Amino acid sequence: MKDVVQAVQKENSKLQFNSNNDSDEISIKKMGISDFDNIKDFVVEQHNNLEREDFFIIEDIDTELPVILSNGIVVAIMQNDKILGLQAIDLSLKNSLALQEILQSVYTTNGELYELGWTMVRKECRGKNYAKKLIEHVCSYLGDISEYTLVATVHPANTIALKVYMAYGMKPIFQTQYYGYDRTFLIKKVTQIK
Repeated sequence: MKDVVQAVQKENSKLQFNSNNDSDEISIKKMGISDFDNIKDFVVEQHNNLEREDFFIIEDIDTELPVILSNGIVVAIMQNDKILGLQAIDLSLKNSLALQEILQSVYTTNGELYELGWTMVRKECRGKNYAKKLIEHVCSYLGDISEYTLVATVHPANTIALKVYMAYGMKPIFQTQYYGYDRTFLIKKVTQIK
């Protein structure tokens, strides 16, 4: 597998979002290990505001977040030091192999499988296309890979997350138990011309 993480050398970018006819300048930032506490605090806070606790698996945050920060890409929409929205993509071989094993009966791929996840936006910031911008931005880091499949695992009752991923072109393919939780698997095959 290409070491995509080492190839990631993008600058933080400034984005303009219009809100109530005002222009709010915010930045979108690639997060690193030093951002662990800020990310964890944000995720725990957002988890406490979810309709259902099983929409996001939080029990393993202390072990999984460092792995994703080391073997993946995490981006956040920031206003000063405050996280407004978060998106991650897991690029680890271990996760890719686990997804291949689950999907093998319904989906065959030639390229790598990368899992989109940790999609969270503060309730007061919803409706501003933050999730869409975050997904587009995190996926822009994969620009040099010619073929891969994005996978998202979403609780089937989490209609907000399902709509976000489907609006990005991901298709639900089946539902099963994943780490003991009901999940709908969505995929998007990406083939780029070099």
